[in-house]
Amino acid sequence: MINRFENWDLYLDPRIEQLKKNSFHLEAFYLYSATIEHCLQDAVILQEELLDRLAKRSGLKYKQSGEKTIREKTLGEVIKYFSKYDDDPALVSRLNAFNSLRKKVVHKLLDNSLEQLDKEVKSKYREYSDLVRDLCKYNVRLLDKTLRMHNRDISKLKKQVLPKNRTSIEEKSS
Repeated sequence: MINRFENWDLYLDPRIEQLKKNSFHLEAFYLYSATIEHCLQDAVILQEELLDRLAKRSGLKYKQSGEKTIREKTLGEVIKYFSKYDDDPALVSRLNAFNSLRKKVVHKLLDNSLEQLDKEVKSKYREYSDLVRDLCKYNVRLLDKTLRMHNRDISKLKKQVLPKNRTSIEEKSS
């Protein structure tokens, strides 16, 4: 299976920088769009996995959309999913603004002045980087919550499995 993060690190980031350096701003924008979409999809997938795990701990059921379903959604649809989980309306607003420009560049490219679109896209590079950064921070927070949850589960299992006078598996085998 293709590693999305490896593609991002090895190909997308360097290619975006090369395109920007050579003033291919519309082309760089397409790759920024793919990067933001990837981060956002991962955020929704991670959030749903976390909610599913929390629901199971509480004896409740939570139906995840599933990775395949999320990956097949349009960017606008993924933003709607994300807005259900995120409590930062400013971030959702920035994502919607980005998506509006993306629609203009991707779907209405020939209906606009390419020179003007190129300038508009170039003027917003910082916004794209900030979106990627903020989405990655969001994902790291979700991963941190997931790790803490796993650690609590492991601690509970240790208490159930190990005798009270032993604290580790290594001590048991000594």
